Amino acid sequence: MIVILMNTFLMAFDWYMQPVSFNEPIEIINYIFMLVFTIEAILKILSMRRDYFKEAWNCFDFTVVAATIVILILNWSGVGESVSILSIILRTLRIGRVFRLVNKFQKLKEIFMTLIDAAPAMGSLGLLLFLLLFMFSVIGIAQFGLVSLNGASEMSNHVNF
Repeated sequence: MIVILMNTFLMAFDWYMQPVSFNEPIEIINYIFMLVFTIEAILKILSMRRDYFKEAWNCFDFTVVAATIVILILNWSGVGESVSILSIILRTLRIGRVFRLVNKFQKLKEIFMTLIDAAPAMGSLGLLLFLLLFMFSVIGIAQFGLVSLNGASEMSNHVNF
């Protein structure tokens, strides 16, 4: 569980205009996590044999590990520029491992199921908020859309209605 959480934290450790010096250590740590998850999958396959593929989480983990290895080989072989989007998709799938932790803790599972049950209501609330935002945008354009920009130093073509 700790390795899954550390891996998720590392994948979140990325921001706009990140210094180039951060890229290499993050990649090395990603390789270490990939190695840990690969060893875990191999050990589980050796110990569980055919029963390994009967559990859905194991199939998901195996798919993520196998896809990681394939993408890593493609990157190392020089084809990596054309499959860079696959790396991003794969990292998104790796975050799915966090949901495995939900089944382990009963209270966390209850909270997660409450969120799932509340999702339709949250969608309705989101649509209502979007409607309010749209309505006030229309009112703003109707009131201020024809304001002249002449002599207004604070306003420009990008900062107006």
